[in-house]
Amino acid sequence: MQSSFSFFPSTDFILDNSEDDIKSLFLIIKIISDVLQFQGSHKHEFDSRWKSFTLVKKSMENRLQGKKRHIRALLIDRVMLQHELRMLTVEGCEYKKVHQDLVRDLLRLSTSSYGQVRNKAQQAFFSALGTYNFCCRDIIPLVLEYLRPERHDVTQQQFKGALYCLLGNHGAVCLANLHDWECIVQTWPAIVSSGLSKAMSLEKPSIVRLFDDLAEKIHRQYETIGLDFSLHLMEKGTSVLCSADKL
Repeated sequence: MQSSFSFFPSTDFILDNSEDDIKSLFLIIKIISDVLQFQGSHKHEFDSRWKSFTLVKKSMENRLQGKKRHIRALLIDRVMLQHELRMLTVEGCEYKKVHQDLVRDLLRLSTSSYGQVRNKAQQAFFSALGTYNFCCRDIIPLVLEYLRPERHDVTQQQFKGALYCLLGNHGAVCLANLHDWECIVQTWPAIVSSGLSKAMSLEKPSIVRLFDDLAEKIHRQYETIGLDFSLHLMEKGTSVLCSADKL
């Protein structure tokens, strides 16, 4: 299944003609990730500098000086780190058309035939979901397209990739249990009906495990509801037979 538009035309070309060109796909994922999330610094680089600053601060402080225990250069570094942290934790980023196209590209890469590509693209995909508010409403219908039982062109790799996109990773947004009824009314029935998909295979332990993980996440976040069904037997003879069985 192809997206209607790709921000990087090379993405569609590579996936359609040379999907085994993993190195090029990795570079595309890196570019998309930077465009979506780069705020002047990378989080892992900031964490490293923050850790180094903390060690230097403890080793150079002079407790005999009271409020002036830290040297001026150290305080300047602290201010710069605080500003960088503020830039990295900006919430409510505006979700524009360019971001929409990039997230859709990541979704297609997240359902690639190659596990390495799927894994790398999914990490960028989950980060994007946590960065842009309400983009989940836009992307959920596209994810559920891979789970529709009516589709016969979906491979097992695409099916599994879509399930991973719904599940999310540790600490990331889980599309299957969003606190949004507009999303739930689409997601839960689609998960149930996906068991009828041609791409669904109980012989694949990884797919079975994904369904178990999805069910566990949903049950953990929402109260389960018990339904009682009562069957009214209209025919007298049937009622008598049922009563006899109970005896």
